[in-house]
Amino acid sequence: YEEADQWVEKSLRESRHSGNKKNLGSLLGLKANIAEERGMSAEAMRYARQSLFYDHKTGNLSGCAGTWNNLGYKLYFLKLHQNENALHCYAEALKYANANDAVYILDNMANVYVQLRDFDRAFYFFSKAFDKIHPGADEKTLLNNSGGDILNKANAEFIINLILDKAEAYLKKYKQTGDLQFIRQALVIYRTADRLL
Repeated sequence: YEEADQWVEKSLRESRHSGNKKNLGSLLGLKANIAEERGMSAEAMRYARQSLFYDHKTGNLSGCAGTWNNLGYKLYFLKLHQNENALHCYAEALKYANANDAVYILDNMANVYVQLRDFDRAFYFFSKAFDKIHPGADEKTLLNNSGGDILNKANAEFIINLILDKAEAYLKKYKQTGDLQFIRQALVIYRTADRLL
């Protein structure tokens, strides 16, 4: 991370020196990510705010969505385990997200609710994420249309992660309840993901 930080600092100096503010938001977003990974929460938030300022100023809405999502996921969800703050960041990210970005943001929201064992809300957000790929879609729809346009409209990595996260949610629900219907549902989804791959 130290080497990465040095490269980003060099790029930031060059951008500021040349007066090119177009990439400042992205570079500051990288600084925020590096600080998150190094466990420097206050610094990560400071760089994220700066990133949001420049991305908003230059109209880089996808950059704003990414910065909010990264704050929610990397800092609040993974590092600090502050689910409410993570959900707030995801809600902010959705304000700037296009449909493709919204898939992974909604998936992240669902995963917060899985961790909270609020499975009804989790499955609601999984459904909303699938709706961003194609209205009314689920993993079976994607498998049946894998040769069509649906998979070409969204990032395949986001789709696979969404499907696997949904299966994992059913597995966790089974572990909580002991109800075999949930482990069966998880297996069906895992098999669908395997076939889709």
